[in-house]
Amino acid sequence: MYSDSQPLLTGWKRVADSSAPYLFPEDKFLLEQTDQIALHKSFDEFVKSKDFGVSGSTKLHLNIMPEPFLGDIENAKIYVLMANPGFGPEDYLGGEASPYFRERLKENLRGQAHNHEFPFLYLDPQLSWRGGFTWWERKFHTIVQDVEKNRQVTYAEALQFLAQRVAALELVPYHSAKFGYDKHLHGRLASVQAVTSFLHDIIVPRVKADEALIIVARAAAQWGLRSQKNIVQYSTGEARAASISRNTKGGKAILKFLGVD
Repeated sequence: MYSDSQPLLTGWKRVADSSAPYLFPEDKFLLEQTDQIALHKSFDEFVKSKDFGVSGSTKLHLNIMPEPFLGDIENAKIYVLMANPGFGPEDYLGGEASPYFRERLKENLRGQAHNHEFPFLYLDPQLSWRGGFTWWERKFHTIVQDVEKNRQVTYAEALQFLAQRVAALELVPYHSAKFGYDKHLHGRLASVQAVTSFLHDIIVPRVKADEALIIVARAAAQWGLRSQKNIVQYSTGEARAASISRNTKGGKAILKFLGVD
């Protein structure tokens, strides 16, 4: 629908079949920021490095495939805005451990998630062994339960229902253990400019037309939105946990928008 003209989608398509380090076009200046990036080539190399065991590191791991977005971002009904994908040592093993997982990541980067029965890959039961699934499924658990009950389907079918309707956008696409926004670094990233442009140019008009809902769970100041109809913005306190359970304002808005409340 927008793939041929949107820098966000065309740029990440080029990255999907490239080799590490995985960088959005025009983000290559990051390679010069040696104190702010990690370029480990394998799990073994990482655990032997000085980066292993450092808690709260904001270093960007550029040899792990980025996750700038998740799900069918062109057609989703619910958009959750986050800061950046997290990091755990197992991320250096993901692609090696599972060709299926690696292909799902590539499919996601190509903007082809809609071709899968679980477009939001971290709600795919086949990836329930991944930390990303654990994190996102926990966020959506009570919502999935309500879908399961409302639609009288199995839990896996409820996951599929949500996976086909929800998408996530990350302000910064690269993995790190902790996020700390640096306008002098992140503000220069073409990938950040591309995702914020996609948000404001493509998604916000759909929101104003009552076709989509946005939950600004993290990095509210950088996303540049304000609370209004179909846009739920979390406070600084709410953003720490970024909870999306049925009892949060984000969860309630999702259930209502999906007609499950």
